[in-house]
Amino acid sequence: IRSISKADAAAWQDALWAATNPRTGKPFATVYVRKVRANCQRLFKWCAERYDTPNPFATLSVPKRREAKRELEFYEVEEFNRLIGVIDEVLWRTVFMFLFYTGCRVGEMQALSESDITPQGVRINKTYTKKTMDGTPYKITDTKNYKNRVVPIPEVLRTALSAYFAWKRTNNIAADFLFGGDRPIALQTIRNHLDRYTALSGVKRIRIHGFRHSYVSMCAHLGATPVIIATLIGDTIETVNEVYTHIWAQDTRELVAKINDICASFVPH
Repeated sequence: IRSISKADAAAWQDALWAATNPRTGKPFATVYVRKVRANCQRLFKWCAERYDTPNPFATLSVPKRREAKRELEFYEVEEFNRLIGVIDEVLWRTVFMFLFYTGCRVGEMQALSESDITPQGVRINKTYTKKTMDGTPYKITDTKNYKNRVVPIPEVLRTALSAYFAWKRTNNIAADFLFGGDRPIALQTIRNHLDRYTALSGVKRIRIHGFRHSYVSMCAHLGATPVIIATLIGDTIETVNEVYTHIWAQDTRELVAKINDICASFVPH
């Protein structure tokens, strides 16, 4: 650690930003390489505080890269219904319905216990993380932005949850966590099953976070305002407006088209 200079750190950082994903042949996403750098920087900062070692990242700026904004991935209701239609396992049918009908982050879902399902809805006040410093496999921490909320559950999901709870009892699965039993369900396991069911259904494969986008899209098209959506998903109004602008832009175009239809026969004097 003491032998690593600022020049060494800069060279490593340049190589990281120039690296390509061997699976796609394209540069790694900026958000990914920034996370790698941040983790490395935290290590050097910790060493500097504990052992008075030099921190080569202290005055080393983060590279900037312009890249096209990633298009949001989400399911329309019809697509989601096609996906659910091929899922014959009660666990996985409930997992994907839960993501689609609550808009929660996957880490928030992983952290839930059965007691978080209430008559008012699902109580979301914690999240799951694998970022630990004490050797434990995971931690349950506060939600992002520290925004606790209760999300109403539509009847279709509440019915699915009732069937799922009955299945858990029949199979003696612990109630510690809503999904996963005595420990949180693994993200990679969720991904693997989504791969399987999208292949069976023929619908496009989206990221797990795309279910959150699907929920926002559905709510927006049903008339929910950015304020309501921000409350439901535990985010800021500014973030909702920034990330989901295209959704309301589409609604605006549809509104103008309807105005054109209504006023088609109007001839001004």
